[in-house]
Amino acid sequence: MRSFVSAVLALMGPSLCVAQASVDASCLADPDAPSAAPAIGNEMAAQFTAIRQCIADRDGDCAETALDAIAVYWLARGDMESLQGSSRRARREYRRVINQRDGNRQLAIAAIERMAIRHVEDRNYDDASDALEDLDCGEWTPELTYLRARAHFGEAQFSEAQATAQVAVNAKETAGETIPALWRSLVTASGQRAQQAATEQVTCTRERTSNSNIPVRVCTTRAQRETEAQQAGDIMHEDSSIQVETIR
Repeated sequence: MRSFVSAVLALMGPSLCVAQASVDASCLADPDAPSAAPAIGNEMAAQFTAIRQCIADRDGDCAETALDAIAVYWLARGDMESLQGSSRRARREYRRVINQRDGNRQLAIAAIERMAIRHVEDRNYDDASDALEDLDCGEWTPELTYLRARAHFGEAQFSEAQATAQVAVNAKETAGETIPALWRSLVTASGQRAQQAATEQVTCTRERTSNSNIPVRVCTTRAQRETEAQQAGDIMHEDSSIQVETIR
């Protein structure tokens, strides 16, 4: 049997924070509503009881299955994989928590947040947005809303980023909490980029780079596209080795 890693209680501490197109303020979690505790202790106690019974029955497979049913264990293992620099393995463990049928919802939300953070850090902004779509209306915190705005910005959806970041800032302000400077900066930067995109006719496409199969978002202005077209035309005109057959 695997040895159980007892690094569990560090899970529910504050973490980095960015879920739908722009998050509507009506979907924010009510900060005054009592929230159900994750009941980590009860969940683990029940699972350990099951494990002990499996051991008493000399059923190793049963014990492994019972151990794997502990969502908090997966969450802890994901955090450790992340600390060790393996974002992919960390996301795999978080996904196991999210996919657990009838699992603890508070643990699932924690896993969704961690999953989105890993994707944003890896600049996989589309994947971050997909992860956050596992949240339901009423589960959004200001921190999760900020993460959503950060994903929008990375996707070059600047108007959506500005609106969503403003929702996060307003929620903090209403609660009388300190607003992180980065949140205000995101609102300002998103507004500036949205205005720039509107005036310069920015177009964004997803392209594969020469050294990677992972597509990245590339944005260009109208002026840049016209310059590139002109340069391509100059090359065609100047290079006599390029033959263009005329269709008759």
